Amino acid sequence: MRAKSVHTLGPSKQLAWPLNLALCEIIMSMRDYYQTNDAILCPKCGREIYEWEGQEGPNALFIWLKGNKHPIDQRADEDCKLEEKDFIKWFLPEKFELWNTEGNCTVVAEGMCENGIWNEIVISNAKHT
Repeated sequence: MRAKSVHTLGPSKQLAWPLNLALCEIIMSMRDYYQTNDAILCPKCGREIYEWEGQEGPNALFIWLKGNKHPIDQRADEDCKLEEKDFIKWFLPEKFELWNTEGNCTVVAEGMCENGIWNEIVISNAKHT
């Protein structure tokens, strides 16, 4: 018999283990999207990277723009999106992992916030795939 544990999905949302497989797949595929106005160059191939993905933020399909404190949009159907006025309730952690898998490289980076504002991105790993 499997031991029971509790997994949280944010404030006051808990699920008992084992999770329903379909629900687990939905949760695991959620992510946020990150954009920069300034290109980050892939250290392997030199291509410019402006868009990233990550799963260490709220994982609500938000679009975050470097230099902002809150998400700027949400990649969801209109009937599922939060109202724009509610975006101010969401923040990024102080540090979070990002990745980009476009082209022939996988690039992993760390995003960093200062005073709640995403202001830095540093590549931590890159490999040619």
